[in-house]
Amino acid sequence: MKKLTFLAVLFATITATKSFANTSGHYAGINILKASAKTKTSKDISTFNDDTYFNSKSEDSSINFGFDYQYAINKNNFFVAPGLFYENLNTEEKVNNTIAGWSQNLKLNNRYGLKLDVGYDVNKLFAIYVPLEYAVTNYEFSTHDYTSNFSLRTKRTASDSSFFYGLGVALAPSDQILIKLQYTRSELDLKSVSDVALLNVVGLKAKTNLDIIKLGFAYRF
Repeated sequence: MKKLTFLAVLFATITATKSFANTSGHYAGINILKASAKTKTSKDISTFNDDTYFNSKSEDSSINFGFDYQYAINKNNFFVAPGLFYENLNTEEKVNNTIAGWSQNLKLNNRYGLKLDVGYDVNKLFAIYVPLEYAVTNYEFSTHDYTSNFSLRTKRTASDSSFFYGLGVALAPSDQILIKLQYTRSELDLKSVSDVALLNVVGLKAKTNLDIIKLGFAYRF
């Protein structure tokens, strides 16, 4: 909520002129992003018992980069800009319980997908927009279950498809350059290996809130 409030205040301060830019045409961009993941893990499948060893919370964040392409169509200063994107995430959440004898490791590697910005050119420099994204997020979910004389590891490499939404503002210092500040979030549904019996005979499911703040630089051609 604080991130959305900041963007709203920034929008309120940039409405000083009446001449309008025109967000239109082809844009190729590079983005610097901060990805923040917060995960709650619980049991997905339990055959013989209902222990709570695997209920956990974890979080991690990383600074990374991405690329995108968009084509903007403008009508009376309102615009829609469909496009494609790819982003590295590289977050890694670790939980280790040496007393109970288990550990978890959840990595979000990267994501890619389709995007649509719906926005309005406020004046000759600024625009505000709502980013909508459909992304495939690639991840690795590892578990380690052990006692003093036994150890079992599992690893699942998979992907999750989800919708992202948020708010963004854009600055156009020239006709060819666009600078964007954007926030998006989504909830991911992730699972570990569930067809291999761990010592506690359990599969894991994780709810991950993924927040992404990015600063983008795009060139119009």
